[in-house]
Amino acid sequence: MITNSIGDAAEIRCAQWLGAGKPAAARLSAYKSLLFCMIVGIVASAGILASYKHLPTWLTSDVVLQQLIQDSIPLVALGNITLTFGSLAWTMVGSQGR
Repeated sequence: MITNSIGDAAEIRCAQWLGAGKPAAARLSAYKSLLFCMIVGIVASAGILASYKHLPTWLTSDVVLQQLIQDSIPLVALGNITLTFGSLAWTMVGSQGR
């Protein structure tokens, strides 16, 4: 949710710079937004990884399911980082009208 908000703000900012005829500033704004969004994604994934022992017990009481969830949490954390970057990158492409 935070990354979507960052993406919306970055889209408006990039489009504003492009509309003002400053493509270099738009590129810099897009890069800064991507960096900030990646930092947020990494922090969120670190939070997921920090609670990987407790998270399955919050979701189910079945021991087998808890183990399966615990085994897949590192993949979820990695997917969160890549999805964050990909989502914002696609938003930046859309802000350019392409």
